[in-house]
Amino acid sequence: MDAGKFDKEYHVVYIMVQLRKLLDQIRKTDAQNKYALIRFFCDWTVHIKKDIMADGIKLIMERINKSVPKGEPCGRLNFDEHIYFVYMKALNEELLCLFRKEGVPVEFLEDRVNWLLFVRSLVNVLIEQPIYAPVPEMEYFCFKRSDNGAFLWHIKFKDEREICTFLDEIDRKIDW
Repeated sequence: MDAGKFDKEYHVVYIMVQLRKLLDQIRKTDAQNKYALIRFFCDWTVHIKKDIMADGIKLIMERINKSVPKGEPCGRLNFDEHIYFVYMKALNEELLCLFRKEGVPVEFLEDRVNWLLFVRSLVNVLIEQPIYAPVPEMEYFCFKRSDNGAFLWHIKFKDEREICTFLDEIDRKIDW
């Protein structure tokens, strides 16, 4: 593995497990749970489903929920909220904070190409590992794989909204 390059699923699983161990070690000094989102993604990486939500993920899922208006087709939404979650920008921000605090190099987090390779690999790990009831209005959120290799994110609501499935290529132009 090249230094600072996490482009394989096993690289991502390894880094997420090591991050979880680090978070457990610093738990006493992280009384405010500043790294709740990192902990959530670490747990999600190694579990086939998630049904216990960290505060950070709840806030993001509430924003996604609000971005899909009731009575409107899924295509008429604030896509920025989805991109923020799917491209894991909040995770990137928390990791930057943690790495800087712990003296860990941050190059791969700051480099858009390497970050997207990491995200692609992490999404591949998370395929078919749903988040159940992330907010009261959602039954689940799940990543899936399309026939052409792109990834999908799939949201099933508990209310009258239709099931929403969104297709995206991981190299979308994103404003960081």
